Amino acid sequence: MVNETMLRFVGYTRAEITGKNVSSLVPDILAPMHDQFIENYISSGNARVIGRGRDVLLQDKNRHLVHCFLRLSECKRGSSLFFVAQLDKYNSLDNAKKDT
Repeated sequence: MVNETMLRFVGYTRAEITGKNVSSLVPDILAPMHDQFIENYISSGNARVIGRGRDVLLQDKNRHLVHCFLRLSECKRGSSLFFVAQLDKYNSLDNAKKDT
């Protein structure tokens, strides 16, 4: 499930993104490893990102890298496991503040 703000953020339509692996939003260099990151968490319970916030690069539909702050949470419903992401896009003013 993706909200309208996220769709505008990444440049996809709902039809284009629904059912796709989230790794399609991960930079090309990390995308092949992304599923393994999830498997490692599920098998070990060792959270490296889940429950924490971190700076990440997101790849939009046009393959441009976008600097974001990611907060990732885990949700369980019955035997199903879901991950919920909140992304905040940095703007040039945010980046300037970080550099000082």
